[in-house]
Amino acid sequence: MNFSLKKRPLLQIGCSENERYICLVYTQHQQQHYHFLAKPCDEMAFLHDQFTQFRLVRAVPHHYIYRQVTFFPPHYTATQIYRQLIRQLQQELPLPLEAVYFDYHHSRHKEGQRLALLAIRQDYAHALCLKHRPTVLDCELHCLLRGYEQAVDFQEDFATALHHRCFQFGEQFLQFSLNGITLSKTPQADCQCWDLSRCQLPDALTDATLFLIALGASQWNGTA
Repeated sequence: MNFSLKKRPLLQIGCSENERYICLVYTQHQQQHYHFLAKPCDEMAFLHDQFTQFRLVRAVPHHYIYRQVTFFPPHYTATQIYRQLIRQLQQELPLPLEAVYFDYHHSRHKEGQRLALLAIRQDYAHALCLKHRPTVLDCELHCLLRGYEQAVDFQEDFATALHHRCFQFGEQFLQFSLNGITLSKTPQADCQCWDLSRCQLPDALTDATLFLIALGASQWNGTA
């Protein structure tokens, strides 16, 4: 007798934190769950006590990540682009290339080939990773945008909505364009501003922004 055994998808847990709390968000059995842990706490022990198999997606503060968007001509090969990225990192980072981890997301547009480059110090990254479970480090700004996508009922495709809206992030406003994500103290005049009041969130959250970032982290799909 033959049985077809389907491998269960790995539980993905989004994690964000500030000076006071750590927030964990995940979806299990089609239900959304979240936990706020007051600092100081051992979130590693909490995770290992609660779950057996999981992937942790940790939202990293944006000022710890080097972010740069570069456009290349359509005819550039993957080898040419990679060499240029290495040269860019060597010129702009105050660290040797061996001391950082870097990744990039490639897409094609009418302007050419778009590369969103991210880099982080290796020693800082190691401190954020779990020893015996897979860990993904993601920029908190990308997580926040995914959180808004999950929590707001947009009447259009989210990729389209991104280009004429800005999103509240604490006392700043976040806006996405092909040139990358920018933060400003005042919203641009030609865009609609969306804040937490437009989000469908659970009642009585300890910190709504922290929840939104962890929610977005839990929806990581391998792209920027």
